[in-house]
Amino acid sequence: MPKIFPCVLLVAGFSIAACSESTAPTESTSPNGTVATPAQTSTSPQGVIPQAQLDALAKAAEVSNVLEQAEQERRKQMEAQGL
Repeated sequence: MPKIFPCVLLVAGFSIAACSESTAPTESTSPNGTVATPAQTSTSPQGVIPQAQLDALAKAAEVSNVLEQAEQERRKQMEAQGL
């Protein structure tokens, strides 16, 4: 189980990034009365991961590293005690 937990965190981080809320393209009317295409109304480029998700992924990696270090320290203590 201890080895599974860091993996779960990484999978959760990737899931957050992969399942992010995306806006569905909709038609809108421009000021001159013509219908604008989704490419014309988009304010951010397609395929870019939002900074908040990148930050969350970095934090998940940090937590994973902390858990890994704690596991290594626990193993060293158990080996020192002969368990």
